[in-house]
Amino acid sequence: MKKLLLLATVLALTACGGGGGGDAGGGNVSQSPAIKEPPKSENDPVLTEIESNNSKEQSNLLTVGKTISGAINIAGDVDWFKIQSSGGIYTINAGVNGVYRASSGLKWVVTVYDENISQVFSFDVDQEHLVSANINLSTPGNYYISTKLNYASGSNNDPYYLAITSQ
Repeated sequence: MKKLLLLATVLALTACGGGGGGDAGGGNVSQSPAIKEPPKSENDPVLTEIESNNSKEQSNLLTVGKTISGAINIAGDVDWFKIQSSGGIYTINAGVNGVYRASSGLKWVVTVYDENISQVFSFDVDQEHLVSANINLSTPGNYYISTKLNYASGSNNDPYYLAITSQ
């Protein structure tokens, strides 16, 4: 089951541009940059983060079952996302498209908060491997997820990916 979930997430990440690699046929593949249009309202979900999402009030809405991508663009950037929980166990899958170097100390910190911004769960993502966390969001309502680098002066613009699924 775990391998199936990993495979499904890797496929989803690849579809969003997170697979890396290149053209196996030897030709050059040109990809148009994704057009980032702001959500029409706070209730419109996104597949790519839309700046400015640097606070709970500016958070981008995530759809359970979809993968989104984002990046830490400038030093001190914190990306906020909102999910609407009906209660139960949720799995957060997080991955980074950059190469972690132990000497850099670069880590992404993913933190889940309840409606009152009380921390529910936090975990680090410091490698290209997918990191999964099961979180019990037993009370229905809005929850918030922040993604940032572990030190305030860091930014690298490498994409990260988040996928939220319910069990």
